[in-house]
Amino acid sequence: PELPSLTITLFSKCSNLSRFFTRLRNAISHKHLTFSGDPDSRSLTDVMLTFKDRKNDHVPFDWEITMSASDLEALIRYVGEDIINRQL
Repeated sequence: PELPSLTITLFSKCSNLSRFFTRLRNAISHKHLTFSGDPDSRSLTDVMLTFKDRKNDHVPFDWEITMSASDLEALIRYVGEDIINRQL
């Protein structure tokens, strides 16, 4: 899908979609995500999420992306639908 809000700040060692989702999962599970934008908005387009990942706590972050909550939803729905369609 098109993800117009996606901003890639650091993209080390992320050569395929599987690795992208691993790094995204790591960012979420290790609480390396921040929210910005309009906190009072009810629109997902107005909420931005920044995800960061690194090998361990002793090295700097080497992967960072920012996208709107609506683009994250679109990406997850796209991948989910692809997985469902492959199973049918």
